[in-house]
Amino acid sequence: MDAATRFDTQIVGALPVITQYLEKIRLAQTVDRLVPWEGEVPLGTLVEVLIVNRLLQPKAMFRLDEWAQKSGVADYFGLTPGQLNDDRLGRALERLPACADGVQAELVLAAIRQFKLDVTQVHYDITSVELFGAYELAEGEAPPVPPVPLPAYGRSKSGRKNVKQVQMGLNVSGDGAVPLAHAALDGNAAEARTHVENLRRLRQALPAGGRLLYVADTKLDTPENLLTVAAGGGEFLCGGVFSPHLQERFLAQRKTKLRPIDYCPKSQEKIAPEQRPRYEAFEQDEFLKGEVDGRTVRLHYRLIFVWSQAKAELEAKTRERHLAKTHEALEAVKRNLDRYSLKTHEAIVRRVEAACGKYNEGKLLTYELSQDRKGQFQLQWKIRQQELEQWKLLEGVYVLKTNLPSRQCPLANPTFALSPAGPRSRGREGGFCR
Repeated sequence: MDAATRFDTQIVGALPVITQYLEKIRLAQTVDRLVPWEGEVPLGTLVEVLIVNRLLQPKAMFRLDEWAQKSGVADYFGLTPGQLNDDRLGRALERLPACADGVQAELVLAAIRQFKLDVTQVHYDITSVELFGAYELAEGEAPPVPPVPLPAYGRSKSGRKNVKQVQMGLNVSGDGAVPLAHAALDGNAAEARTHVENLRRLRQALPAGGRLLYVADTKLDTPENLLTVAAGGGEFLCGGVFSPHLQERFLAQRKTKLRPIDYCPKSQEKIAPEQRPRYEAFEQDEFLKGEVDGRTVRLHYRLIFVWSQAKAELEAKTRERHLAKTHEALEAVKRNLDRYSLKTHEAIVRRVEAACGKYNEGKLLTYELSQDRKGQFQLQWKIRQQELEQWKLLEGVYVLKTNLPSRQCPLANPTFALSPAGPRSRGREGGFCR
């Protein structure tokens, strides 16, 4: 080797792996075919460069040209200095939203074919992204077209109330949790109202005529949502809203209908059967009727009440902790009666109501505020014993709703797996919750 030979070393990291994946799903070709573009550099190439940047070295959308030259990305895509200027990338991002649904659907279908994904079961949920700064539209400025998610105050996952957010609805496959479709949502969008539009996106993205089991949390449990799933020939499995009406129904039938079921979560599979927390359940048939897109839909589904020993124990500890904290808060009010700001009936009631309202368990307390002959305030409180006993009976209970046929997904065998006579005979495939 000539001593004068010079080497230029570049660290490319996972670039070969990322680009191979993008080639397999034909991302650049799909974008170029579906999104109008007149630029010098193909739009599909610009989108791939942006994706590579997000995965290799996420940074602000500023001076990506310099990063691409140093990282070997520009050489790989055959780009010269200046072709990834900020203006060009900004115009590329502006073109994508109008065609996003079509591009997403094409890419999902390509990934399903390329990697042979099983998409008969899809899980949907939303998450939030918290933002800092000012995001208001300028006075007189028209809303963007097509609409973009607007930052707003909402129920953030972190519980913070002082920051705005945007939300994202995400669908993943039951086969490996592969993302299949997503949508950006306003920061204050109600999750229950996102399902109908999400089901439309799924019908567009998934292979036509395929079976679909749609899995979601309790926000799916509205008549409109359940009927929409059924109208499209799909099946659903979701948590049900444990409304006061259903609580009364459970309490009236728990003694005669609850029975052990053969189920345990994966986290407890290595525990000996006799040491695992117990599960009990019973189910009832329900009927729902309504209109979807102008046609009448009739839906028969299963309402399943489940009692979990582990959940009951956890909720009992939470109840005791919250009641203890409420007692402490009321004791503090009692100590300061007729002092500081607690010198009027209205002020004391406000403070007591705030203490009892901090936790749901505060509903179990009743209080009495009175004055003695000297005009000194007296505060007494106690637990409503009848309500407390009913509260305890509901601890550990949750509701499931599904239109999966019972022959396909029955409640589990109630005896064999809980018996010391032998190992579990059927595992998760024998029980309802797979």
